[in-house]
Amino acid sequence: EESERHLAYHIHHLIRRMPRNVSRIAVVFDMEGFETWMLPYIHRCVNILRLHYPGRAGAMCFINCPSYFTAVWKVISPWLDDEIRSKVFFAPKTVNDIEKSIMYLNKMNLKTSLM
Repeated sequence: EESERHLAYHIHHLIRRMPRNVSRIAVVFDMEGFETWMLPYIHRCVNILRLHYPGRAGAMCFINCPSYFTAVWKVISPWLDDEIRSKVFFAPKTVNDIEKSIMYLNKMNLKTSLM
């Protein structure tokens, strides 16, 4: 599908531009305006990262989640293996843009090297 190729293209070029001492990426999902019909797209995004770039996901941070997203997470989480689930973070409501999400993730002191 075209959107999958588009995403894989961007991930590939992001990885090529990363400094040599960085091996993992953080993905920020801004859930503002989220609707349940978007679930398959999120699933495909995570699968592309998991299947084609194993070990590259350092963190997946969800920001601006609607109040009902807790119920949606119960649907999404079984799609993910334990390793990926352990890298998922839900930022507090005060973390509502990309700059704040970067600061939030940096404060967590996440691992950045491949295992």
